[in-house]
Amino acid sequence: MKRSQNLEFDFTLPHEFSARRAREVALQREKEKTHIPSEPPQKQEEASPKKEPSQKISLKKKKLKFINEKPPLTSPPSMGGDKGDGVKKIIEALQAAKTKEELASIILDELTSFFERAALLLVTRTYIVGWRGAGSPEFSHNIANVSIPLVDESVFKYCIEKQNHYTGMWNHKHGDHLFYESLGVTRTDDITVIPVLIKKKVFALFYADNYKVNPHHITSSDTETPHLQKVAEAFAHNIYRIMSKK
Repeated sequence: MKRSQNLEFDFTLPHEFSARRAREVALQREKEKTHIPSEPPQKQEEASPKKEPSQKISLKKKKLKFINEKPPLTSPPSMGGDKGDGVKKIIEALQAAKTKEELASIILDELTSFFERAALLLVTRTYIVGWRGAGSPEFSHNIANVSIPLVDESVFKYCIEKQNHYTGMWNHKHGDHLFYESLGVTRTDDITVIPVLIKKKVFALFYADNYKVNPHHITSSDTETPHLQKVAEAFAHNIYRIMSKK
């Protein structure tokens, strides 16, 4: 017991991979002098301004048709009818995990049960780096390219500094542009970020977007947020457990 209490873990994991990868990406970006525009270009809107009214009308009709034909789910599959049951199952799965990779897989499976794309990000002393991604080939294959300096403004920096979650539209900040550019994907107006804390310090972030439980709606904070916060607490507890054994 004393041994666990005296260990001074660096919760900015993964140790060597994160630090090395963050430096490599940062140096490569500086070498190529990548320019991130303050706002993403909107070529499609400029190319066909006359068609905008008809497009809006068709979208509204499509939305009404979707709602009439097939009502959206009221809760994520993993939550089931009882939210307490859903949390209990996730906690049990995390407790049974023996490695950090197993923990990451459980979290990504949970996030992608009601979001299209998901990522696990880790917070180092100077960067926010990608660990694991799921839900799309880009998120899975390019997650190691994510390296956002902590000094750059972003929704991730907000969650780290405030130690609070964020649900809503993406930010037009430099760090957010870097995130989507590194993954090679388009940004989305529906994102959720949950901080994971150990010893009152944010060491990881859950990222998810494109809420598929109820399409066309921003994530319901009173449904998913409390659930994901409990999952984040269980994740933190169990990654600490695994690290303590080393």
